[in-house]
Amino acid sequence: MANGGLNASPQSDCFRAHVFLCMLAYYLQWHLTERLAPLLDGQRDDLKAGSMEPKERCWTLDNILQILSAQRRVTVSFSGTTFLHITEPNADQTRLLQLFPPPKATENPPGPGM
Repeated sequence: MANGGLNASPQSDCFRAHVFLCMLAYYLQWHLTERLAPLLDGQRDDLKAGSMEPKERCWTLDNILQILSAQRRVTVSFSGTTFLHITEPNADQTRLLQLFPPPKATENPPGPGM
């Protein structure tokens, strides 16, 4: 293609990988929106009611990622002793982590490479 578009046929691996990544990104966006609905819906209601200005929003994707990235897990070595230190989540981190519970353990977890 001379116009700079995706130069691949629908049967090529490049095209199939591109479609896969687009679908994966869409699924992740849908999943995040579903899990964050309790936070986002309340904020959306406040914006519609006029009790909040758009610049006062505290729950945006960038802000949520910034809040969650502040929690740390660090391996500390001191005087020959090594231990794992995990910071305690603050109130906002706790609220967000409650919306994303860990997956339930299965009786027969899949083996390596499955």
